[in-house]
Amino acid sequence: MTVHEPVRTGDGASIGEQAPRERWLFGRYDYPVSHRVLELASFTAFVVLATVVLVRVGQALADGIGWAAGLAMAIGVVLALALGDLLSGVVHFLFDQFGSPGTPVIGQKFVKPFRDHHDDPVAMTHGDFIAVNSDNLLVSLPVLVLAITVADVRSNPFIGVFVVALVGSVAMTNQIHKWAHMPQVPRSVAFAQRHGIILGIRHHDGHHTAPYDRHYCITLGRMDWLLDPITARIKPSGPAPAS
Repeated sequence: MTVHEPVRTGDGASIGEQAPRERWLFGRYDYPVSHRVLELASFTAFVVLATVVLVRVGQALADGIGWAAGLAMAIGVVLALALGDLLSGVVHFLFDQFGSPGTPVIGQKFVKPFRDHHDDPVAMTHGDFIAVNSDNLLVSLPVLVLAITVADVRSNPFIGVFVVALVGSVAMTNQIHKWAHMPQVPRSVAFAQRHGIILGIRHHDGHHTAPYDRHYCITLGRMDWLLDPITARIKPSGPAPAS
């Protein structure tokens, strides 16, 4: 018996199915306008709150700090970037290997995109900056709010610098991950990839190669040395990535 595959249109939808409708209000996308509005609100709130923290750090620097405080702030930036990279790997590992798209609450929103990414790694490169990064911007907002309302950033600029470096790392994780799947990127990005400043293409290719149990860090890729021995030993309870 011959099985006929469904005839598909140019956008991948089967005849008889309704293809996603492209929208142009607030940019170009194919999901509900309400979702786009939330994404834009997250982006705007992130920019405003991060600017407030940076202004307070600038005020502290204008007041004058000693060399020891300056060194501490530089170390804080390095630690924050390392923590952000490690968090990207831990989250990536958990959603890649545990649960399923049917898992309550987190399945469709978090698990499914990670699993779909392994079926079609370049799909994420089609989204614009807002679509790709808005979720990470949203989860960064509570950290910024705490830095503004609880921490005395002007008296302790180390906290402000650490927070900005951390949320900046988290906010750019998906964008850096997206660049690692693009055949062409801006020259400055390519330079950063080649010199290990951000996640490199060759390094990340190792994650999309069997047995799919390494190189989960997707911001800098630097903390894989710490995470790889752990992820290689843990046997997932959920399905492994498709590719």
